[in-house]
Amino acid sequence: MSFSWVKFYNELFLKVVKEYDSKSLAKVAYEIFPEKAMMDRDSSGKEFRLDELEPCTFLARFNRKERDEKRIAYCQKAKQVFNLSSEIPKDFAGIPIFQNMAYWFFPFQSDRKGHEFGALWNFARDLATGEMRAKHFNAALESSGTGLTYLSTICFIVWPDKYLPRDRRTRQYLDSIDPSITSVLKKWRSLDNPYSAYESFLEKVRKAIPGKTFAEISLAAYEQSQDDGLVDESGEEDSEEQSPGITYWVAGAVWNNDSAPEDKTAEFVKDGVWRNGYDANSGDKSVESVKSAKPGDFIAIKSSSTKGPGRKTSFLKVKALGIITENMGDGVNLKVDWKYKGPGFDVDNITYRKTFEPVRLEKIIKMIFAPILGGGAKSTRERKPTGGPMFDTSRPRNIIYWGPPGTGKTYQIIQLQSHFEDSDENSSSDQIVRWVQEATWWEVIAAVMIDLKKSVTVPELFEHEFIQIKSKQSATKTPKNTIWGTLQSHAVAGSKTVNFEKRQEPLVVDKSDDSKWFLANNWEEQLEDLVEEVNRLRANSSIGTSRRYEMVTFHQSYSYEEFVEGIRPESSEDGSSIRYEVRPGVFRRICQRALENPEKHYAIFIDEINRGNISKIFGELITLIEPDKRIGANHEVTVTLPYSGIEFGVPENVHIIGTMNSVDRSIALVDMALRRRFQFVAVRPDRSLVNADAISGFDLRTVFSRLNEKIAALLGSEYQIGHSYFMGERASGIVALKATWFGSILPLLQEYLFDDWSKLKALVGNFVVESEVSGLDDVAVARSYGSFVEESITDEKFIELMKTLE
Repeated sequence: MSFSWVKFYNELFLKVVKEYDSKSLAKVAYEIFPEKAMMDRDSSGKEFRLDELEPCTFLARFNRKERDEKRIAYCQKAKQVFNLSSEIPKDFAGIPIFQNMAYWFFPFQSDRKGHEFGALWNFARDLATGEMRAKHFNAALESSGTGLTYLSTICFIVWPDKYLPRDRRTRQYLDSIDPSITSVLKKWRSLDNPYSAYESFLEKVRKAIPGKTFAEISLAAYEQSQDDGLVDESGEEDSEEQSPGITYWVAGAVWNNDSAPEDKTAEFVKDGVWRNGYDANSGDKSVESVKSAKPGDFIAIKSSSTKGPGRKTSFLKVKALGIITENMGDGVNLKVDWKYKGPGFDVDNITYRKTFEPVRLEKIIKMIFAPILGGGAKSTRERKPTGGPMFDTSRPRNIIYWGPPGTGKTYQIIQLQSHFEDSDENSSSDQIVRWVQEATWWEVIAAVMIDLKKSVTVPELFEHEFIQIKSKQSATKTPKNTIWGTLQSHAVAGSKTVNFEKRQEPLVVDKSDDSKWFLANNWEEQLEDLVEEVNRLRANSSIGTSRRYEMVTFHQSYSYEEFVEGIRPESSEDGSSIRYEVRPGVFRRICQRALENPEKHYAIFIDEINRGNISKIFGELITLIEPDKRIGANHEVTVTLPYSGIEFGVPENVHIIGTMNSVDRSIALVDMALRRRFQFVAVRPDRSLVNADAISGFDLRTVFSRLNEKIAALLGSEYQIGHSYFMGERASGIVALKATWFGSILPLLQEYLFDDWSKLKALVGNFVVESEVSGLDDVAVARSYGSFVEESITDEKFIELMKTLE
């Protein structure tokens, strides 16, 4: 990667700091950027052109969420205006993106205190010299709208060899390597010297990843977030760039009243409205965003949080979906036709924390609005609400959806997930079971003490529902001893009643003379996240609070230890030692939840079930999953699990639903192992789902049908091409279809036929180029070979070749 932006932005920033002041920089900025994105506002709400600017916001403006072509155009203008010698950037790899309506390092004129520009200019001058002074860095943090993420990002853009952005993606990347790296910055706002902590953070990164530059680390963080399907960080788009079609909004509904947060979702859905928790004169940015929403736009009520081990997985809770029918124009009130009123569902690895903001990425729109959009349609077109496929939950079901690649098997099981989601009050008990499964013994014990709000003995702790659940899940034979030992290890250092050497942070409990344990030592701050979790579990006030399913993908190395249970190494909280614990796998966890809530139905979805070693993964459970062997069935069977030693059976209210690619060479073995225990449902290519007129010049549906007819004749029906290859984004235009054809379909056919070019030519005609080889008369080899035509052929030539396949 060339990182071609490095020299350009460095030269630009240094020249701005050296030759400009606030007034002249504001003036020159309007020669480069559109006016609409740079409008100030006075106390009356009147907008006017910025009359002063500082270098940080100026540089951030180049790196909003925009197409690279537009960024390059801005750089070209800047090169002319500032007479720069550096080459125009060809890429912007590794640069974090600033939100489109939140990239200013200072507030509107109406909210400015008077110190912002001086502090930001002092910071910029230090940065230009390459020698940052803590007092100027820390003073710049005091500017409203600025934070450590913003300042560290500007530092990185100017000097990527010295600084690293402390943005969300980088934090998540570093946490995956060593969570202690980012710990020094966890509560930077409360530090006396945030810059010193930032320097410590940089030094930790250098030691942890010595082989990479900061630019390479930032790029790796971005690429990892893309692989993980992480957040669309675009924020809100300016009006100059908004699509004239439908906009998709996510909106909060929790109002922070004086007494306690109040979720307004049920009220809004009942009244057919959405209301902003900030009034029209509050100055909050959400007011302007609400004003820009228009009838016909889609809206989702959401909340954002984190979950999983260490609370590291962000997720969006989608509670209701609808279409805006009227905007009252006050930035507060919208009328909404709520099409989907629950149950709510989670969208993992997505975070939108603002009160009202648009969603821009197509893939995220589909995940959030799936219940009312259906599959395959473009996000900018009107859609009719659709529901998922019907599914009979009245009896235990073991089902495998099987068929050729691209027929929508995975999509089928995703649609079924809505049958295993809750929106009622009874979901609280399932939430607790799920949380306890993911929590450590210490987290559960501390949560119980928070919940009880009093001093307690170990026997009293043991009777609490959280610990009863944990005890059932745990392999320990002496849970009370486990509680006692855990409490001792977290006792405050100065305790007069606890004499224990190997203590672990946080040290927040103590014991009275009568053997009652209580929370101490500023525990509210140290256990802040846990307090919020307990409040959430007990509040149970939001629509859609329970997802009663798990989804996994089998592969060659997937094991019994991951699926059922196994021994896992666990480091102590201070990192000083390793212990080994029996940890339940995903299937045992879902069965435990089902046992605790027998009136509800649960499911485990297994994608690519035939890619795993079934006998290895299921082990002794292969018998237990049969409907008549379930707990409560006529021929109930239980077994003693080898690691934990607990008695285990599969409840009747657990459904096992998988997908299988019929082309996979291992299908025969899988079929013999599972045929008796699973119902097989074929998912076939469906020509009716292919738009015949998707591409002008030829009938795409006919091409799809004729190709599959020939494949079935040559190879068999299980090798046909699925309709998804010819739908949605893959066939949204000639460029997209060419990419799909050359990048997916032709390589797949080549694999099927083992480079038999004569058969390939029979399938795809003149897309195969045959060549003769002379001089091999005395050698027993084929005298001809083939290749596919180049993907770089013109659109006209591609259409011509496709037309011959009709």
